[in-house]
Amino acid sequence: MTNFRRIVLLATTLMVTPVMVSAEVVGKSIATINGEAIYMNDFENNWQAYLTQQQQTSSATVTQAWTNDSKSALLDQMIEEKLLLQEANKRKIVVPKRQLEEGVQQVKNRFKILPPGQRPTKQDFERPLTPAENAEFKKELKGQELSEIEFEQKINDQLKVVRLTEEEIRGKVGIPFKDDKGDETAQRELTGEYEKEAKALFDKIEGKFADKSYKPNPENEIDQMVEVLKSRLGEAVKASHILIRSIKSDDAKKRQAALEKAKQIKRELAGGADFDELARKNSDDSSARTGGDLGYFSKGQMVPEFERVAFALPVGGVSDVVETQFGYHIIKVDEKRASRKLRFDDVKADLAGYIYQKKMRDRFELFVGDLRKKAEVKILIDLKKTDKG
Repeated sequence: MTNFRRIVLLATTLMVTPVMVSAEVVGKSIATINGEAIYMNDFENNWQAYLTQQQQTSSATVTQAWTNDSKSALLDQMIEEKLLLQEANKRKIVVPKRQLEEGVQQVKNRFKILPPGQRPTKQDFERPLTPAENAEFKKELKGQELSEIEFEQKINDQLKVVRLTEEEIRGKVGIPFKDDKGDETAQRELTGEYEKEAKALFDKIEGKFADKSYKPNPENEIDQMVEVLKSRLGEAVKASHILIRSIKSDDAKKRQAALEKAKQIKRELAGGADFDELARKNSDDSSARTGGDLGYFSKGQMVPEFERVAFALPVGGVSDVVETQFGYHIIKVDEKRASRKLRFDDVKADLAGYIYQKKMRDRFELFVGDLRKKAEVKILIDLKKTDKG
């Protein structure tokens, strides 16, 4: 649940699927912070937004224990946001009109309808909503029982908190790089403090690289960096593919048709057809629009059946039909990259960036913790009993 605890709080929970809230809980307080209430309907809206996000980005099973922990963390976040907004108002922080307009536009942009596969342009970001898009936006406001004025006030409040954190957190944590005097082509040099800290962190990472008994702990941030660096520095393949999608639950006739289509594409390739063109016309993967290009990937990033073939093919080689859980693939290897040695100079900027973010996160925790110590916070309801999760 660390994603609930952020240094910069943006309007990510606004404009989500409307939540039906029973009449008895509308307006019901679940907590008060210095006399200001957090209401059940606001909590439920945020909770449903988080659940939707989890369903889209995670395959983890939702258990009652996970639900209880997640709800507690969400309430903590809402308390923190209320404390931060109170502090921003106390300091009389004002959001410039232009910044507010940009914040409102950022949310409205989520309602813009673009052709499938088309990347948004600058003009797409800047244009107003069409009548149809605006109708969807207003429908969403109505579903969340918000007027446009109330919606803009929510954006304004969150931007006040962003400005407060910029002032209190980012402005008081030293940056990692020395002044490069505007020369963008020059290699940026770390300050002495960050150079020393980055080297100490590098030594820990290097030790794990060399440790033959090392087994990563997914919860450990240093182990996470070790795995990222192993992936980045290991042997890698740049490949393209054509996917004819077919899953094992499909009936036999549909599976056979997909296999025959993949075999026919392979025959066309053997006859001299252009791989990119066939990928654009036939592939069922999102990479079709770029000719099937998957970019570089290292071992462990693809399913085993795909990976084995991709790493075994020579540069320029095209595979036979390969079956995976996603269907039938034809793989073309475009480039290969040998594994590289872990070197401090190659990774020190990334390590310094991590250290910088950690310093800001730690300062944020101290700042919010201090606000909470001084505040009168009352929890008025047991969230475990609000529903079945």
